[in-house]
Amino acid sequence: MKTTFKLLSVLALGFSLMQPASAIPLRSGFGGVAGYGELTQNPNDDGSSNRLDLPFSINFFGQSFNSFFVNNNGNVSFNSSLGTYTPRQFPIANQPVIAPFWADVDTRNQPGGGAVYVAAPNADTVVVTWNNVGYFSNNNDKLNDFQMTLLNRADTGAGNFDIEFRYNRLEWTTGDASGGSGGLGGTPAQAGYDAGDGNNFFVLPGSFSNNILNLVNTSNVSQEAPGLWTMAIRNG
Repeated sequence: MKTTFKLLSVLALGFSLMQPASAIPLRSGFGGVAGYGELTQNPNDDGSSNRLDLPFSINFFGQSFNSFFVNNNGNVSFNSSLGTYTPRQFPIANQPVIAPFWADVDTRNQPGGGAVYVAAPNADTVVVTWNNVGYFSNNNDKLNDFQMTLLNRADTGAGNFDIEFRYNRLEWTTGDASGGSGGLGGTPAQAGYDAGDGNNFFVLPGSFSNNILNLVNTSNVSQEAPGLWTMAIRNG
């Protein structure tokens, strides 16, 4: 059962929560009420979509997948839905996961609590967007706006694909039930991917610390594209 914890002291944070004006925009123009495609699930805490079809197959470190689940808590999974709200440190056995921002997302506080959308604008692209989502329990005083795109790269080999994370706005790291207070502290979010085989995983800088908020200011692509992170999965 999820419970709410309160910290006994105020956390002193040595960085600003302000977002740069140049943070990369999210992909959009996919229709729906927000331009990000179809709603994956109604407002909820710890919920998931039904199993959704991928428009292309991926080879994720030797495992082939053509469907996935969108989980409210900032990730997608492949073997089954994932409702765990406090992020578990990669690697996790038997649970392949791609997580742009695994933390305790709560979209119940409406209006203003955000929503999670999915779109397949073409046969080579799937986009999942966590649009201005709040955190547990029913909090929307701080919001996160981020996105995951899977891109078919079968042109480079069967099953090859790219993972792209975009961070447009990051203001909170932690839900109340993960030891957070006011969206910060406790056990902060984790970002990256995990093949679920115990060996192949990648964790983005700042994971499990308040510095994960800096993903909106940084990139592994270009200094001119803050908030953009890409990973290429090749030959399984």
